[in-house]
Amino acid sequence: MTEHRIRFARDCVEQTDLPLKIMAERAGYSHVNHFNAAFRRFFDHPPGTLRRNKKK
Repeated sequence: MTEHRIRFARDCVEQTDLPLKIMAERAGYSHVNHFNAAFRRFFDHPPGTLRRNKKK
């Protein structure tokens, strides 16, 4: 289940400009900090890094 939620969130980061707080809520996380920690554990970097790299 966690993998599905994180992959959904990664797709959102790559395909939208939604705020991370909204993505965290849509992925089922109660707080953006929990979302960031889970994302970092799964992908070895926070979602903000992916978003910044996407814009380059």
